[in-house]
Amino acid sequence: MVRISINSAKRLLKSLNLTKSYDKKGKAVLKKSSGKKDKNNTLKTSETLKHKGKNVFTIGLLAVILFGQTSLYAVYGVVVKATDGDTIALRSGGKKVVCRVAYIDTPEKRKNRKYKRDISRCAYLAREEMVKAGKLATEYAKKQLPRGSKIKFFTVDKDRYGRAICKIYTPKGELYNYKAVADGYAVPYYRYITNRHKRTRFDSTVTRAKREKLGLWKVTPRAMECLLNDRKRDEL
Repeated sequence: MVRISINSAKRLLKSLNLTKSYDKKGKAVLKKSSGKKDKNNTLKTSETLKHKGKNVFTIGLLAVILFGQTSLYAVYGVVVKATDGDTIALRSGGKKVVCRVAYIDTPEKRKNRKYKRDISRCAYLAREEMVKAGKLATEYAKKQLPRGSKIKFFTVDKDRYGRAICKIYTPKGELYNYKAVADGYAVPYYRYITNRHKRTRFDSTVTRAKREKLGLWKVTPRAMECLLNDRKRDEL
């Protein structure tokens, strides 16, 4: 298994004279100012990168690490607990892994620092409504990812608290990151969705959930509106 942090990946790109870009379809690609290129100046995936005279990565391998996940292969774990709607504790390889679900955010069920920050931006929202939404989001996570179930996950990064940031699949094989938004229990965390294609998909998904009043959009719509506006504001 290969793991690399985002900062390490950025340093590696710089040392190899590579830049991250996107093609017309929103797909992430690597570009180089010199070397073997196609007509769009995009490096071919079969190329081998040389660093200080040594072959280090093929373009395809580096692209997977940078744009897909920091674990090249799926890791399996057993759900220990859904702490809240976007934090899942797992046991994998004999170790406990606390996963912050990538790309999404759910209401807080406790009056912690994040709760206070979110609620301060929404004067119209009753404080208990946000807590209620957070508890319902937690119950949703527990149903989708039952304790003791075996699930597949990828680690895409680490957050400032040392938690793994993960793409998580339900026991049925559905990507929880998208499903939680589609079912109306989470909103996209736009600040961390840099891929345009992925961003468009999340945006259309949350728009549909809101329009159809799914999940929390029916029960606590003001809390969800508050959270969605906050996550959009965060990226400015």
